[in-house]
Amino acid sequence: MMLQDFLKTMFRSSAWMIGKITPYFTVHPEQTGETYLQHLRFTLMMGLRFLYIGAIIVVHGFLPFLFVRTASNQVIKTYRIMRTRVPKSQIAEAEAQEHQYHGA
Repeated sequence: MMLQDFLKTMFRSSAWMIGKITPYFTVHPEQTGETYLQHLRFTLMMGLRFLYIGAIIVVHGFLPFLFVRTASNQVIKTYRIMRTRVPKSQIAEAEAQEHQYHGA
């Protein structure tokens, strides 16, 4: 009987914890129009893209005759991908901050 009581208590507290923790994993993905798993997949792919670009830049630094335009082309592609995913209001805000930073 003690085991059943223990399990009931554990499941009850687990459900409560899951209810409290879930928003941390779902609010931002919902803001981007994605589920948690869709958002995770996209961010993992972007992270790998950034690692790839970083590796290209390091190799180019040592061997400047390699990957002459590859890194900059990848940065442009990455920017285009990110730009299509961000709400226009956030793009305008980011561009305004960028102009302010660069003094334009």
